[in-house]
Amino acid sequence: IYINYIKDPNDQELVMMKFLKARILWTHDHLDAALPSFREIVEKYPRHEAAGYSAAIIRDSLIRLHRYQELGEFVTTLLARSEFWEDRDELKEIFLKDQSKVQRRVAEDLEKGGKKLACGQSYESIYNTNPDGPNMDEVLYNAGVCYEDAKSIGKAIQTGTGRSRFSAG
Repeated sequence: IYINYIKDPNDQELVMMKFLKARILWTHDHLDAALPSFREIVEKYPRHEAAGYSAAIIRDSLIRLHRYQELGEFVTTLLARSEFWEDRDELKEIFLKDQSKVQRRVAEDLEKGGKKLACGQSYESIYNTNPDGPNMDEVLYNAGVCYEDAKSIGKAIQTGTGRSRFSAG
């Protein structure tokens, strides 16, 4: 009732009521119904205390729904909003770690879906983001395998993984 009658967008209690309503839906596994409210809180009220919790719940919900592409877009967009992260260092660390995991999961889903060229591009993008990071040799190898499967021999050779199979000598 409060949400229906209070129209002042700056009312702090209104934000909390929206959060509580969305959290009830989320608690009872109505994730798709809850997500728009959590997104609204994160986008319109980034400094409100409920925004940090909302961002974490969005992250959790998208993982549970196996919507990794959407999760990747959400994480990337949110990380670009510096004002959101003030006094939220722990949450930011979680999102930074998630960023590479999500990118990897998206690449794996592309591979499973038979989108081999996009899979190779996704793995290559992961590698280019942090070439000295952990397991980057495996990431680059996976890019090459996807490129080979996509019959993109030039790209496979560029990654260094296709040389033994396609070398001229």
